[in-house]
Amino acid sequence: MSRATRASASATLRAAFALILLLLTPLAPVAAQTPVPPTPVPGAVRTAQTLLKSMSVAQKVGQLFLIQFEGDDLSNTSDIADLIVNYKVGGVQISAGRGNFVNGPDGPRQILTLTTQLQALVALSGTPGTLPDIVPTPSPSTTGASNNQPYIPLFIGIEQEGDGWPNSEITQGLTPLPSEMALGATWRPELSEAAGKTLGAELTRLGVNLLFGPMLDLVDAPKPGNAGDPGTRVFGGDPYWVGRHAAAMTRGLKTGSNGRLAVVAARFPGLGASDRNPEDEAPTVQRSMDQLRQFELAPFFAVTAPEGEGAVTVDGLLMAHIRFRGLQGNPRAVTNPISLDQQAQKDFMAQKELATWRAAGGVTFSDALGARSVRRIFETPDAPFNVRLITQNAFRAGNDVLTLGAFGLTASWAEQRDNIKAAIRSFRERYLIDPAFASDVDAAVVRILALKLKLYGERFGPAATPSPDVAAAIQPNAELAASVAKESVTVLWPGLRDLPSALPAAPGPNDTVVFLTDDRQFRECARCQPYAAISPTALRDAALRLYGTRTTGQLNPSRVFAYGFSELADALARADGAPAASATTVAATPKPTTAVTGTVPGVLAAIDSANWIVVGMLDFDVKASRSAQAFRDFLALRGDALRDKKVVVFGFGAPYHLDSTEITKLTAYFALYQHGPAAQEAAIRALFGEYGQGASPVSVPAVNYLLSEQTQPDPKQIIPLVALGPTEPTTRTSGTPVPLSPRLNDTLRVRAGPIVDRNGRLIPDGTPIQFILAYPTEGVREPQERRVASRNGYAETTITFERKGKLQISARTDTARQSDIIEANISDAAGEVVISRPTPFPTVTSEPPPSVTPRPTETSPPPRPSATPVPTPVPQPSGLAAFGLTVLALCITSVGVLFVLRSRRPVPPESDLVRTLLIAWSAGWAAYALLGVLVRPALSSPGGTLLALLGAVAAALGAAWATLRSKTTRANPAESNRGVSR
Repeated sequence: MSRATRASASATLRAAFALILLLLTPLAPVAAQTPVPPTPVPGAVRTAQTLLKSMSVAQKVGQLFLIQFEGDDLSNTSDIADLIVNYKVGGVQISAGRGNFVNGPDGPRQILTLTTQLQALVALSGTPGTLPDIVPTPSPSTTGASNNQPYIPLFIGIEQEGDGWPNSEITQGLTPLPSEMALGATWRPELSEAAGKTLGAELTRLGVNLLFGPMLDLVDAPKPGNAGDPGTRVFGGDPYWVGRHAAAMTRGLKTGSNGRLAVVAARFPGLGASDRNPEDEAPTVQRSMDQLRQFELAPFFAVTAPEGEGAVTVDGLLMAHIRFRGLQGNPRAVTNPISLDQQAQKDFMAQKELATWRAAGGVTFSDALGARSVRRIFETPDAPFNVRLITQNAFRAGNDVLTLGAFGLTASWAEQRDNIKAAIRSFRERYLIDPAFASDVDAAVVRILALKLKLYGERFGPAATPSPDVAAAIQPNAELAASVAKESVTVLWPGLRDLPSALPAAPGPNDTVVFLTDDRQFRECARCQPYAAISPTALRDAALRLYGTRTTGQLNPSRVFAYGFSELADALARADGAPAASATTVAATPKPTTAVTGTVPGVLAAIDSANWIVVGMLDFDVKASRSAQAFRDFLALRGDALRDKKVVVFGFGAPYHLDSTEITKLTAYFALYQHGPAAQEAAIRALFGEYGQGASPVSVPAVNYLLSEQTQPDPKQIIPLVALGPTEPTTRTSGTPVPLSPRLNDTLRVRAGPIVDRNGRLIPDGTPIQFILAYPTEGVREPQERRVASRNGYAETTITFERKGKLQISARTDTARQSDIIEANISDAAGEVVISRPTPFPTVTSEPPPSVTPRPTETSPPPRPSATPVPTPVPQPSGLAAFGLTVLALCITSVGVLFVLRSRRPVPPESDLVRTLLIAWSAGWAAYALLGVLVRPALSSPGGTLLALLGAVAAALGAAWATLRSKTTRANPAESNRGVSR
């Protein structure tokens, strides 16, 4: 083929190949792309996108800021009016601590008036602004300096965590909400839902539309006295239970507010492992993302990706100032605080549970950006408080709403106000010159607007002014407070089982009782009057009201005294010759009053003469109260003087502040987890034996109560098993056939549960349950193929009948080893299914042993009437040891006989040796058995072994003598014959 011919052929092939590609090109996208219907845009988002187009730059930027302000002046010339009308801020956070309102009988009315006036100021923001021009100067259409700006209501937020001040801003006029830990100690999420429902309804009636809470930290390892210890502001230390309470409270908040309250889960991704106060310094925690998913993040997943009917999600997450080391596996890599780290927030939001929530419009809030821990990151000698860097870094990190709280170097409101304005101006300037920044602002504003639209029925408009009577009509739910207090009381020491022995009787009319209470001072605002956390007379007054002369008559008022820790601290200081502690307390403590006429003894004299000392304590935070250490000092210095007294301590704070040595000096130690009036009354009732069924939701190492062990399946239980039919589970009746007809290759659904933990509550989700399949006639077991994770206290599996015969199905966990047994007879024809319950075997007690030895109480418990005692049989000694000793003795004897025979010359044949050993062995066991027939108990004594040994030796000697004799006869036949002739 010529070169021209080859070139022509090559060109023809290339053209044909190009034509084929050209024909296939339009088909490729059709084959590769499957039409995907677009994700429907929620109505609130569509409305928000439309609304965004009509908003000015000032309005858009202002929606990003939620501020704290000082005072209650809301006139048109006030600072807050200026920030709302001219700087267009999108939200405010109200607080008693900043003087926005004063708690008292008229507190709810004040708050309703405050929120109404704040929203009314928004209506004025359509007037032309008075801000200085921004360079470059935008046109009127972009600044929104016209009267056609859309009305967008404010976020009005508050912190209301429960248990009064300082965890709740509103302390009077509303239901006294219990602390989260008190709710956790009930182990009843329905009570958390009821608390949320009550709070949601009350806050909404006061005009509040945003709540910073619930708090979702975990306390896996208590840190008493540490600055990072959250105290009672957490539901507990188990991720499953914290998640259940958080989901229940969120559902209650949404239900109670009728969907008009935005719920922001606090301190994402959890500060429970921190060792310092994040407001002062950002703590660094070493956790990988996998570890965080299993623990700290699990409660947040419960409210961002909940499952089941009635599940609701939180509206926002509050980003905490916390660093992580090794987040992505590199132990040397340390993030910035999550609130300020763009890559770290992106990593968290990439988690599937959070990605779905974020895509659905979840809003992120920064924690207060005025915290010292934040400004230290950006401070320079020239700019100790760099407003622009702090706010823009926080926004770039992924926060939609920037919380400007305490936004200055000092407590001066004038300085903070100017910094807020500077931050807003910097955002406006950048919006106009940075398109990428403007796009991010628009995206955040759409999420914010969509959330506000959901709260207001997807349309905005100035609301009608509510009547002040709305606030006055709120009736605190006293029943809820009392119910939670009752359910949460926990006997920490000596344990619920041993409490009757330690406290066989309550105080009587002839007993002298001294109440000591932590009377540290709270001051809600600069102009507010200080008051005691627990009034020195509160416990005594409750005791006399419930058990005094006007009721049961169990207490004599003239023998009941009450003092505060401050008085105890002063008395100890005077006794030691040191300055009185009360001179250095934050505020003077009012002296207690008593109902006793005449001279009231000093606190130390009263303690010396008392039979009972009842203590109400919070914690030992010396920074909060210098007198808080007084009781601990008293135990250390004068503990010996308490040996003949009943000393009962009620912990109204976290339950882990006393150590094991201090607890040994007490008669009983109760945990209440909150300090309000309901908890005080519950404590007195517990003193008189009425309450005490709660369980600590956190570990208390001093009494060897470890939460990780308590939430494991109770080893004393027998796990129920149910064979499930096509629709409904069958009724389990021990030994009775179930109406199922299993055949070969049929399937059977088996459910195990409910399974409870050592506290008697359902085990956490994810606890591994192992279903055991056994074919007793074949000896086949398959324990590794049926491992299932529990859910809501149950586990379920499906079993296929793969072989004929009898199949036994049981279940177990790592700690609970007994269950019902399902027996199925499988054949070609219809079989039957029977469920039986085994006899329980003794197991280790479900209560962990105490780590300290209880001090014996002075009074012995009264004798209890009982049935005629049954003589306890004398335990018989086991024969196993004697049997083993016999075997050993016979083995040694056999070796000895063998050695003797082989040492003779000539050596006897092997057959003789074997015969001799068999004779000796048989004789020994014959003697042992004979003794057992004649005297059976001797088998368990050394006598049986001795008789067997003697029998074996005698038989061996006889056999050896017979062997030697026969050899001699064969060797001297003449001698043998002579003997015969004779």
